[in-house]
Amino acid sequence: MVTVATPHQGTWLAKGSHFAVNARQMRPGSPWLRALAAREPASRRQLFLCLWGHGDNIVFPASNARLPDAEHRHIAATAHLALLHHPEVAAAMWQALGLPGPGQP
Repeated sequence: MVTVATPHQGTWLAKGSHFAVNARQMRPGSPWLRALAAREPASRRQLFLCLWGHGDNIVFPASNARLPDAEHRHIAATAHLALLHHPEVAAAMWQALGLPGPGQP
């Protein structure tokens, strides 16, 4: 499983929302996030590759995009949505699929 800029541990940005249910769920330490984490044993989390970076302007702190026990790859100086278009992210996804990327033999 590859995740890109996923707020596995929530985001402080969600603290500003008082009405949206999904925003309240994404608050760090929320009951929803704790329940989700409780259902994910370390053996499953070890199968994850989390792509994240300190340039993320949605997941804050950016380190909250790291899932405990998972493999992590830092993508430098890239904003939240821009991570989806970053060549390192594309290469990691192709590699996770066991396929050569475009233009690769």
